[in-house]
Amino acid sequence: VMSMLGWYEGDEPQPDPALPEEWNQAEWDNFTAQVKEYGIAWSDLASWTTRDLDNAIAEATVGKGGSISAFRAPLLRRSLLRHVLVKPPKRRASQEDPRNYADLQQIVKQCLMDNLQEFDKIRAELVAQRRPKYLIFVRHGQSMANCDKAVWCTTPDNRIELTNYGCAQARETGRRIKSLLGKTQTTFHVSPFTRTTQTAWEIVQQLDRSLVGPIHMESRIREQEFGNFQTSDIQKEFREIRPQVGRYWYRAANGESGADVYERVGSWWHTLLSMMDNLVEKPEYDSVVIVTHGLTMRLLLMWYFRWSPETFETVWNPENCEMWVLEKDHIGNYKPAPEKGGAPRGKRQLNLKLKDPQGRDLPAIEVEQKIGERMDAAADVLPWVLENRADYDEIPQDAEIVAATAGEITFDWHNVSQGDAVGGKIRSSKAVTLHFKDGSKESKVIQDYIAIPQPRSLHVRETLAALDVAFSSVEAVDFWNGKFSGPLPNHCYTKWHESADGVAESGYITRQATIDEHTVRT
Repeated sequence: VMSMLGWYEGDEPQPDPALPEEWNQAEWDNFTAQVKEYGIAWSDLASWTTRDLDNAIAEATVGKGGSISAFRAPLLRRSLLRHVLVKPPKRRASQEDPRNYADLQQIVKQCLMDNLQEFDKIRAELVAQRRPKYLIFVRHGQSMANCDKAVWCTTPDNRIELTNYGCAQARETGRRIKSLLGKTQTTFHVSPFTRTTQTAWEIVQQLDRSLVGPIHMESRIREQEFGNFQTSDIQKEFREIRPQVGRYWYRAANGESGADVYERVGSWWHTLLSMMDNLVEKPEYDSVVIVTHGLTMRLLLMWYFRWSPETFETVWNPENCEMWVLEKDHIGNYKPAPEKGGAPRGKRQLNLKLKDPQGRDLPAIEVEQKIGERMDAAADVLPWVLENRADYDEIPQDAEIVAATAGEITFDWHNVSQGDAVGGKIRSSKAVTLHFKDGSKESKVIQDYIAIPQPRSLHVRETLAALDVAFSSVEAVDFWNGKFSGPLPNHCYTKWHESADGVAESGYITRQATIDEHTVRT
């Protein structure tokens, strides 16, 4: 604090502190009058140590909501030094030197306690300014196991590598990140698995290395543990049982549940936020790139946005190398920026040499191959074309394909939620049951479920609008979609009535639930 104010430890003469910009002369005179009223000389105040000030501040705030939080003490101390002390603080000559803490506490109370909310506001503004502009979540590129599930039976999950196409996806993602960030500093948090490490490496190669800060290998954002090897029996059990239990709650033998992963990614969030919000050391980066896994990405956002397990289950897994970009708003919170994210989808031109049924050469033709999630672009082209020729109307059905050569891979960036160019919207869908006023009921699927404001079960108008259902025709919405037998619990059954005072007509809904024979309206 002394260094920030340009003061030194010792007896060097110091210039008088300038009048604070936020204080006019009358306010300064009033403050000095208060100091004199308590009978404390300026020289006495100057001899208080930093610890003395901290103790006085802490004691003065007892009874005003408890002891102040850690960040307030330095701010309050700085204000005291700025507004009161005219000499550098010195250590007391002896421990026996008497000090009346009550006097200093009074000064603290009079000058600072009424301004604690202002200090909170100042801190919030500082945090908003200092936080990185972007948090960019990236799923790893296509891996060997994405193309062939049998790989899991022989290779530990942490050692599965990218395919050649997966490396190309990562390089394209790096170019996308470079265009988004420009000439700004960035840092990386990377899962230590091989496929994520390879993805991060390919991304970094596309950036200006002088703008890349520390690369943190962060074990807490690794993939969900499914055991050392995922044999065919385990995979079969996984496919059969997990849908019944739920993605969040299902636990593989010798592995983790989604809830376990949620706990460790929460620990990572605490670490990241404390680093970003450190008011002593300014972060040297303007964005953070997090290279991780599909399930982990969903759980990371679940923690930050406070999704329930039910909402988490509605969110779709991202594609390989899909980017979810969170952008800082004016108060320092992060919001999805789908127009800046997306997923790279590869394509290339195939040149085919053909013969007719009589063996005569036909003119070569060129078709566009879209590279699918389960296909490595480095695979032999001709066998793939022969297997998938039905997908290409350009190839004559009676022609023999004798050779195929492939051009360079190019990429388009797609909004994976809508299939059009550019964008990376977090996809989600949820089934609900509508109970109509005529006594019928129907199950419907809400697309883009997380776009409905929280708490979603109370935003019935938005829910019905997303389903294109008239509000006046529906009596209630079961957000659990019939999972409960018998009477529905009150917290999952949203029922309302249009009140006579026109509340519903003005855009609000009265939600009514009967609990212990008492009617509660929210």
